[in-house]
Amino acid sequence: MTEVWSEHLGKWAVLDPDYDIYFTVDGVPQHALELHRLWAADRIDAVQIHWHKSPHDIYRPDLEGGPRAFLRMIYDTRDWRRWDRERNQHKGERFAVRLLHYYTHVSFPLRNDWRSRPLPWWHPDGNHVQGSLVIALPTMPDWEDFLVRIPSPEPFYSAPVAQAPPVTRSAPPPK
Repeated sequence: MTEVWSEHLGKWAVLDPDYDIYFTVDGVPQHALELHRLWAADRIDAVQIHWHKSPHDIYRPDLEGGPRAFLRMIYDTRDWRRWDRERNQHKGERFAVRLLHYYTHVSFPLRNDWRSRPLPWWHPDGNHVQGSLVIALPTMPDWEDFLVRIPSPEPFYSAPVAQAPPVTRSAPPPK
């Protein structure tokens, strides 16, 4: 998942290259924290998913109408150990919730060398949760291995700071 700033909309929006999708509510693209808040409020039906059929997609729109009870129960009870034990029995349910279960928590990895230094998921530097920034909201799970917790999403989701154009200098006159 990646987020991009839309100057036209004046906001951030999720673009998910893994599934070749983006999410909207009433036609407006959503960012990760907005999707988290919809998940936390049990309002996932308000979200429309837009996807493009591609040779590598793994999105299953045919499963969207499936069961949602297990993932909702895990989120509501915070029983992450049960999730670890039983998640393979509920694979189809991950798609049934329109992929929004990924937004039960929103964390931002604090490394930028994923391609040049691929690491296994169990490696402390390779895990997408470990070594991440998280916005510390009451609805957000909190794991001890988050490196940075920020109390408010406002600074994180504000508009990017415009950078001054590079200074060009003319060559000194020939002698």
